[in-house]
Amino acid sequence: MGLIAAIIQVFMILMARAVRFLSPRAWRHDILEVKLDGDMPEELPQAGFLRRIIRTRLAFRDYLFTLREAKDDPDLSAVIFKIRDPDIGWARAWELRELIKELRKVGLATTAFLESADNLSYYIAAACDEIFLIPSGQARIRGLAGQVIFLKKALDKLGIKAEMSHAGKYKSAHEMFTRTSMSDAHREEVNDILDNIYELWVGEISHDRHIGEKRMKVLVDHGVFSAAEAKEAGLVDRLCYEDEIKDIYEERLFRRPRRASLMKYASYRAIDMPLAMNFKTRPRIAVIYATGPITSGSSSEFSPMGRSAGADSIAESLRMVREDRDVAGVMVRVDSPGGSALASDLIWREMRLNTVKDRNSDDKDRKPLVVSMGDVAASGGYYISSSAHKIMAGPSTITGSIGVIGGKFSVSGLADLLGVKVETVTRGAVADMESLFRGYTAGEKKQLQNEIKDVYGDFINRVSTGRAIPPKKVEKIAQGRVWTGAQALEKGLVDGIGGFLAAFDEVKRSAGIPLTEKVLVDIYPKKKRVMRLPFLGLSSSERARKRIAEMILSIMPPEIRQLYPLWRENGPMAIMTYFLRIR
Repeated sequence: MGLIAAIIQVFMILMARAVRFLSPRAWRHDILEVKLDGDMPEELPQAGFLRRIIRTRLAFRDYLFTLREAKDDPDLSAVIFKIRDPDIGWARAWELRELIKELRKVGLATTAFLESADNLSYYIAAACDEIFLIPSGQARIRGLAGQVIFLKKALDKLGIKAEMSHAGKYKSAHEMFTRTSMSDAHREEVNDILDNIYELWVGEISHDRHIGEKRMKVLVDHGVFSAAEAKEAGLVDRLCYEDEIKDIYEERLFRRPRRASLMKYASYRAIDMPLAMNFKTRPRIAVIYATGPITSGSSSEFSPMGRSAGADSIAESLRMVREDRDVAGVMVRVDSPGGSALASDLIWREMRLNTVKDRNSDDKDRKPLVVSMGDVAASGGYYISSSAHKIMAGPSTITGSIGVIGGKFSVSGLADLLGVKVETVTRGAVADMESLFRGYTAGEKKQLQNEIKDVYGDFINRVSTGRAIPPKKVEKIAQGRVWTGAQALEKGLVDGIGGFLAAFDEVKRSAGIPLTEKVLVDIYPKKKRVMRLPFLGLSSSERARKRIAEMILSIMPPEIRQLYPLWRENGPMAIMTYFLRIR
């Protein structure tokens, strides 16, 4: 940190604390209000001190760290969760539930407020002491459904043929292009995942709401409840509007409650941070994000598929933390369906160098490296995780999918339909093997299959080495099969059930840092420094790219967005390309 920047930062902290000293009451709150709605991104650019004070967005980690700190606030009496269709998966919903349980253990009252409830929103709300629902709202507890899209007939009408090959009995990624319905193996896999998440969902809600599991399943089969019906069935505790919550807590506290939003509360906590925490005088933990499909090149927030995990960015981050003496431990947060096998292998190599002692190194041990799996860490997402010292996953994390696919789309039929003629001049028998304007020959198909088998073999060996499991045993649990986190623990693919904070604690424990000790957190990949517009979070070029990306994403279904690496990348893919959204 430059001297001038350090002086400015210290000045800002002292000014903020002077204001607090003059008005201490403004810093004390009875109620923390947490909005869980819309986009809750895994990662955002790392903010400096001023940006931590003047916050406009929160990353998912900010919710977790701030709620954990709230446990130790003696002034807080309650936490109110205002839940409105948060854009997260089951694993992250489970992480929030675990935090709510921790808040309850220390005596904080927890209230969930719902305007309307779907399966996932209600799952989070059920962990609270009580659930409020507006009188005109509904509780739509309709059971879980998983949908898989099939495009073969649409491609046939367009004159496009998917020429795909795969390794692994359950690697059904190509089926959405080559079939009109699920194969037996694919259906078995999807049913197994649904069964596991359904039993977890029903079991935890039954326990939270003190409703027997048989009774809960009857309620689920009923489906939609009006507010009055939901209260009568014991699904909610009170019917009220949002403005009435203030009066309810005023009666409970015998005074007008002082409330703070999570964003405001997080800003105050940043001001409360000891001055020394802003300098390199305490242990540092690096958190590296691998979010979105894995691609070659740099990570991007505004790609046509949304956020992507670029091999160059993640590999560079791993090298930086390996060489940084101030970094005591590393956590890699993986939320990815996989992608390019080559890009995955490049990341795996850097992960391996961080976890295995170098022959030429004088270090006794490498820095502890723990993987925290988010909603999805499958195929290439598992590939890059396999060499970590420890892997933590949520019980409903989607992982595994150890398999490989490859191929291309032949658009010769579409070209004929449009009257497009392509002439190719080659030197070499297979020079135009990857041309989209013709299919594979029999010899080329065999060559493709051999390439995919080689990559699949490498994948098996990577997992075998990293997890210390014999290759034959890995192959039995691989085959492209997708597992939940709970199943993966039984198979030896992960080391424990836990979320972001559990993995973070494991890094501290492995690095010899007391769990109660404050540490500095470095976020990677680092964002490139660009000239920014005054008081705005993005440069003008970034804002333009974001608007364009949002326009593209708004018209593309998620099933198609996730397949973008198939068009962008060359070579075999370690990707879970069928999009399974369970709601």
